[in-house]
Amino acid sequence: MRVTFIPPLFLQRRVWILDILRQEKVTEVLDVGCGEGSLLGTLCQPAPWLDPPDAQTKKRLEIDPELEEVDVGQDDISNLHISRVVGLDLFTSEQDLDFAKLSIQPPPQDAGPYGYNSCNRFDPMRALLYRGGLEAINEDFVNMECIVATEVIEHLHTSVLPFFAPVIMGVYHPRLFLITTPNYTYNARFSTPSDLNSSEEVRLGGYPDPTERTNRVFRHSDHKFEWTEAEFQEYCTKVASEWGYDIVEMTGVGRAVEPDPWGREKELGSASFVCCFGRKDMPSDDRQDFETKARKLVQKLGTQHDVGSAHELVDNADHPADEAAYHPDSLDAIAASVTAALRDMGTRYVRLEELWFNKTISRICGGWLEMLVWAVERSPDLELRRREIDARGEDEAGRSYWHIEHTGLFSEPPTPLWPEFEHGEDGEGDTSLDLIPPDWEPSESEAWSSSTEGAEGDISGIEAGPSTFVRGPATKKRGDTLGTDMHGGWSSEDAELSPANGWEHQAYEWGDEQDNGWGSGWGWEDPAPQGKGKERAHPIGHPRLESSASSTTGWDGDQSDGSDTS
Repeated sequence: MRVTFIPPLFLQRRVWILDILRQEKVTEVLDVGCGEGSLLGTLCQPAPWLDPPDAQTKKRLEIDPELEEVDVGQDDISNLHISRVVGLDLFTSEQDLDFAKLSIQPPPQDAGPYGYNSCNRFDPMRALLYRGGLEAINEDFVNMECIVATEVIEHLHTSVLPFFAPVIMGVYHPRLFLITTPNYTYNARFSTPSDLNSSEEVRLGGYPDPTERTNRVFRHSDHKFEWTEAEFQEYCTKVASEWGYDIVEMTGVGRAVEPDPWGREKELGSASFVCCFGRKDMPSDDRQDFETKARKLVQKLGTQHDVGSAHELVDNADHPADEAAYHPDSLDAIAASVTAALRDMGTRYVRLEELWFNKTISRICGGWLEMLVWAVERSPDLELRRREIDARGEDEAGRSYWHIEHTGLFSEPPTPLWPEFEHGEDGEGDTSLDLIPPDWEPSESEAWSSSTEGAEGDISGIEAGPSTFVRGPATKKRGDTLGTDMHGGWSSEDAELSPANGWEHQAYEWGDEQDNGWGSGWGWEDPAPQGKGKERAHPIGHPRLESSASSTTGWDGDQSDGSDTS
């Protein structure tokens, strides 16, 4: 039966991880079993701005004490300022390795001030990629701030599983350790009660326990086990006590959108278990005792099982900070840049955070959004509007809704958007209708306005926003929708291309075709493509897939199962 997760299950797990990283202000992360680098790529994204300057920095910048009292707002969602990110995997799939290498590379910088594909980086970061197994100790991982193992432990062979907790929690002893794994009990959600076979527990679309230790049917061909809630709690409690950790959070993520026809939601719980371990505060000697104990255990286990070779560094990438970071210009210079940006944009009113992504503005502020706020507050020609009324009439006061308004006069014309045309053969300038004189106003053109008041093209009744000023013909009032009565200038000829005549509908159909069924492909009925770097057995009731180009990878809801962790 169909089971849908929205957002997809792998994204719900990632959101849980990122929420904790933000709450704990983590700056170093090791992703164990990183696969093709999906999480690594996320962590490599730069924060849009720096943390607020401290008192000493404000003194160095000679910030007026009165400005320090100004409300500079807070982030609606805390930003991550990652300084080091590391990925570890066996990488038996060269394709996964290639994707992982690509995920840690700095993005290409766009030319011009509006590089929307990337933003300025103000915090330096280093990314590293290692090939190797969990059972081998890497001294570079000792004291790593946070280690993440998402949907990894269930793939470990019985010979590798005993190394998992001693190596990660004992030898590396990170401040935080995050783990996720499938909830076996939830597997029943993908079947009707009549499908359950009490003796074999075999259901269509699943994979019998490859170790033959149980008669359970798993979600993935490479899973060596799947735990029930009681088994997961038992394991987490045991390793936390054994290696000096507290269980900060133990819960689950992933509930189907569709209600269960048999009302089993409470009984089955969530699709994935999640647990956050926090290292206990203790004297350094006591912590050293745990590490010594772990190293001895790992050494003993190494005599009983084959231990892989030392980790190999397969790639690394430096993400340097912008040279302007921490070196802002004066507040007057910042205000002048804001005025110039608004003039070139052809507007007097812009959202604060939108203006920030003009790279010229963020660089001249040295990466501090507070410098932009202080410059606007100090300028006589700029005003910061902290409150906004949305379309529903509700008051929105968060910083993401703040706007900057230019209340003075622009001393210079805006920078031309189009190159000037050469003079024609008669020596006169180009008289194309596409060229509009700089002193042109709507009221001067009979072709634009109609003799009938309020007819199409008449803009006399349109408000100019918070500050009244003349808008050019190409300027659209905030909130207007092209093709409506408020478009201010579409002629009858334009109507042939209007949304009402099909172009919008055609685009919508195209989007439907591409996105049809989005979010619905994470259930038992879907064929599970190749993953985790293993050769997959045939799922019961399903033929072997010839391609892994599906939008889903693994019945457990993984975005990609291209990691090798055993």
